Amino acid sequence: MNARDRCRGRSGLMDSETGSMTVFLAAWVVALWLVVGLVVDGGRVMAARAAAETLALEAARQAATAVSAGALRTGRVVLDPAVATAAGSAVLASAGPGWRGTVTVEDGGRAVVVAVQRRLPSDVLGLVGVPWLEARAQVAVALGSGVAGLSPGAS
Repeated sequence: MNARDRCRGRSGLMDSETGSMTVFLAAWVVALWLVVGLVVDGGRVMAARAAAETLALEAARQAATAVSAGALRTGRVVLDPAVATAAGSAVLASAGPGWRGTVTVEDGGRAVVVAVQRRLPSDVLGLVGVPWLEARAQVAVALGSGVAGLSPGAS
């Protein structure tokens, strides 16, 4: 009687169950790796989305300051599309490498829409076939005039 026979006799394991713990452990390792990947890479994407929204808001704010002087003289508050697009694009360009975005003036010069995106390489999920992650944000800002919520003569 060799050592294998003695072990089989005590534990009652059959040859068909040999190595079943290895498969079970491998499945758990893969599952835990996916959870770690979701936490690490998911956190990076959430931080990048917050940065993308901040960048889009700043670009929209800057673009919204480009009011057309000629239209303002006639009493209309509208944007100069070329100046607004250039102002918003300058903010996007100053964000650093990896950021892309568009600035568009809509509604006859009464609104600015800024869309920003960044493609991030994944740290952990790249090992299971997800090489890139995207962070996007879009902000729309409409021009207004006066102070909202106050009526004439209110004190």
